[in-house]
Amino acid sequence: MRFEFRFGGDDRSPRPAPRAGAPMRVLVLADLGGRGQRQPDAAQPLAERPQMALSHETLETTFARLAPGLRLRLDPSGPELAIEFGGIGEFHPDELFQRLGLFEALRETRRRLQDPATFETTAAELGGAEAATPRATIVAEEDAETIGRLLGSAPRDLGGVRVEGRLREDVRRMVKGMIAADVVPQADPRQAEWIASVDRTISRQTRALLHHPAFQALESTWRSIEGLLSQIEIGEEIQVSLLDVTRQELAADLVASGGELERSATYRQLVERGAGTPGAGPWSVIVGGYAFGSNPEDVVLLGALGAIASRAGGPFLAAATPAILGCGSLAAAPDPRAWRPFEAGEEERWAALRSSAWARWIGLAMPRVLSRLPYGPRTDATERFAFEELPPERDHEAYLWGNPAFACATLLANSFLESGWSMDPGDHLELGSLPAHTYRLDGESRLQPCAEVVLTERALEAILGRGIMPFMSFPDRNAVRLVRFQSLADPAAALAGPWS
Repeated sequence: MRFEFRFGGDDRSPRPAPRAGAPMRVLVLADLGGRGQRQPDAAQPLAERPQMALSHETLETTFARLAPGLRLRLDPSGPELAIEFGGIGEFHPDELFQRLGLFEALRETRRRLQDPATFETTAAELGGAEAATPRATIVAEEDAETIGRLLGSAPRDLGGVRVEGRLREDVRRMVKGMIAADVVPQADPRQAEWIASVDRTISRQTRALLHHPAFQALESTWRSIEGLLSQIEIGEEIQVSLLDVTRQELAADLVASGGELERSATYRQLVERGAGTPGAGPWSVIVGGYAFGSNPEDVVLLGALGAIASRAGGPFLAAATPAILGCGSLAAAPDPRAWRPFEAGEEERWAALRSSAWARWIGLAMPRVLSRLPYGPRTDATERFAFEELPPERDHEAYLWGNPAFACATLLANSFLESGWSMDPGDHLELGSLPAHTYRLDGESRLQPCAEVVLTERALEAILGRGIMPFMSFPDRNAVRLVRFQSLADPAAALAGPWS
């Protein structure tokens, strides 16, 4: 397999270098609006899309401007759900429960169960049984006896007037009003059970939504962007911009260029609007919110992005899928002895990419990094209904995992903040203060590894041998450490960039 990407002019021309005192410029490419999970729409042409400058202050307004949305089915035979988001906080279960039509009937049922006036009839409707009976039957006094007792009179004597039969309606209302003012309603003991039952139904629906691959992909992207901003100091020294582009759009654009990459919209965005624009400056790091395997489509796309990155000025960083190692999940198969070797065609493709001229400008990382704590009363409690996000059987994919390329960009930014362009990519290799989730197993408290799994030295060396940058987890700390920065190149070579 050969990579025949072409540029106009001399392809050996010097790569753009940052001027002295120039900031580190980070460009994030990702499906920011969830369009890759929906039917194709009349999106703005890629070459014309804005590169949106981002800061702590503009994160929410940028999110709202993009107006992300999803169309998905929780069940293959179920209705399609259309979900729109106005802010990052709307990924939270409380917000989803409050505003989505999916939960409308459950919201109303829960409200009626909470209301003593409608509890009995609602419980009867749900249970198909008779309305709840009172815990005790209270025999009320006759109206006259009641009013007399309350006013300190003898029974059936009201100011010397003998009251016979029923009191007038206005007196009856007065008596009932007086009594009602002192009565404290008693909750039916079954009310909590019914509400808990409804909450379990809500929880099942909420888990199905939160853990849907399309929902996880969109939330993970924005949590990763949010995490990048929280871990570095955005300002004059570090600039971060976003470009909304799906993986499918990148692939289609680069295929349409016919190998003449300068004709592609991707080239115009990354090179001409960066290093090719006076006053703009080259990109220092390009973060791709995508994951790549070793299949033919991924290898060709990755090679093209690496070639363009070499002209843009900064390396292209993305995630590697476990398929590159020959397994479906690192958490399920952390031992390299269980990994499947490359097949002949697969080996040839991967070797061709790693030996290409662009490989030094490509950096792939794994495993994924925990993006947030799971919801639950001991971690991040919900207010509108009782909810525990993780199922009892501890599904690894129920956690929200983030693309490790964002963690790599964070480390590079921290190195730059410390040393400027005299930095070495390895100056900072550890990220701390990550979400710390503990759970119990066999009666003992365990810490969920922040990068999916604690890998052995053998596993780390095997990952490095495939050209991938591995993150280490610690069994007793909510932190991760990158073993080293390296490019995809074979023989092993440093990651190219403005620090080279």
